[in-house]
Amino acid sequence: MKRGCLLPGLALLTILPPAAGSINVNQVNVTMNFTLTGANGRMISEASAENASYAGADTTGLALTLINERADEVVARLYSDYCRSAGVR
Repeated sequence: MKRGCLLPGLALLTILPPAAGSINVNQVNVTMNFTLTGANGRMISEASAENASYAGADTTGLALTLINERADEVVARLYSDYCRSAGVR
């Protein structure tokens, strides 16, 4: 039997410029939401993660760092739920 799954994801990246009258520091916020569904369309798992930090000039590089810091926990959750739904122990 062929098994398949679909992992549509949503990642929201917000880079906030300094507010008026505040210290001149950028802030990066990352919010990620994923839903793992089986080939039959039924949901197997949902996972989300958030991370934020103040940034220097390289806001894109920091965004990637923030994503990488949370990626393992999201993948572990999705994989664990996938194995559980397949009956793997």
